[in-house]
Amino acid sequence: MGEVTSAEVIGEARGGATIKIRAVIDDKSYIGEMRKSNREMLQPIFRDHKEEIMKMFKSAEIAKYLLFKFEEDPVFIESLERGDNK
Repeated sequence: MGEVTSAEVIGEARGGATIKIRAVIDDKSYIGEMRKSNREMLQPIFRDHKEEIMKMFKSAEIAKYLLFKFEEDPVFIESLERGDNK
């Protein structure tokens, strides 16, 4: 597997059912989607790197798009403990 060097939310897609994500993986830029309801990554390369991508999101950046509570998300809790989401 490759290395994720950046990831960002770039908007909504599919009538608001998903969010569009841009990620740089192995020095190549990819655009994909993630379902809001269950945080499922739709493209295989994004599924392979889901945890890394989710850790790179800032809480304010993604909170306006997603329907889940961050407090229930173990990846988000871990990133808060490290101070990544400030």
